[in-house]
Amino acid sequence: MKGVLTGDVTRMYTSIPQDRLAEKVLKSMREAFEWKSKQANIPFEDLQVNLKYDYNNHCTATFKHDGLSFEELHELLENVCTEVFFQQSENGHFFCQGGGLPMGGKAASDLACLYCYAIESEYIDRLIIEG
Repeated sequence: MKGVLTGDVTRMYTSIPQDRLAEKVLKSMREAFEWKSKQANIPFEDLQVNLKYDYNNHCTATFKHDGLSFEELHELLENVCTEVFFQQSENGHFFCQGGGLPMGGKAASDLACLYCYAIESEYIDRLIIEG
């Protein structure tokens, strides 16, 4: 049977291991930087990205010689993935989330998509190699 398979993961955001999240998203970012470096004919270590957000929180990335380097993004990513805090609305206390991504976090959906992309990409690459 051929067709499209879809599914839903229960509690996906909160069940993603933070260390694995950073690893997979970093792999996806490196892939994008390497591709753009070749396309723009800018050495990888010189390539930087400018990110601009509109009022709907949509992001546009422009790769140039100015902006954030891959290493700077790597450091930011490590912090975003592992230093997750939230505030409880009833009493105003802050808590550190011990695992996963926060539901409703500004970067949560993008990070979850990149995480899934990395896993899917590895799976497809393995299928191609195995024939």
